Amino acid sequence: MILFVLPVQAQSEPASLFSLPGTWQDSFSKEFTYKDFAKHRISIVAMVFTHCQAACPIIISQLKKLAKALPDDAEQRGIVFKMFSFDYERDNPTSNSAYLKEHKLNSSLWNMYSSDEVTVRKLALVLGVKYKRDEFGDFEHSNLVTIINAKGEIIIQLNAVTIDIQKALAAINLK
Repeated sequence: MILFVLPVQAQSEPASLFSLPGTWQDSFSKEFTYKDFAKHRISIVAMVFTHCQAACPIIISQLKKLAKALPDDAEQRGIVFKMFSFDYERDNPTSNSAYLKEHKLNSSLWNMYSSDEVTVRKLALVLGVKYKRDEFGDFEHSNLVTIINAKGEIIIQLNAVTIDIQKALAAINLK
């Protein structure tokens, strides 16, 4: 018996996150595609969900520490924080807006986005974030912060529970 092994074309991740398909809604109900995010020089990204009572509040706390370490003109320099929700069933612009207010996050520097299941999964795959819904409807998930440049390329990924602020600032070129 002769076996022929045909090469399998590996599915490579896009060179830029901005080439991903999908639409997101922000906390003001405005729709965005990934290409719309290119207007920012640096995007500091985390995947969270508004009903999380475990890791997500810690992630937000760590992101706030990073935000405090940024210069006062961070937004003018094109640096923003973007949180993308895993919870495509419960999170929406209204819950995301309430979450930002609850955590006292300045909406001009911070925003939170929600989308459908396929779009969420594609982003998580490209970012290397693993998650799964548990029996209570919540999520077990990786805790990563990803810093992305204006081309949609990943500069660095850090542990979101213990962000190394100096490493993050160096990656943003603000050391």
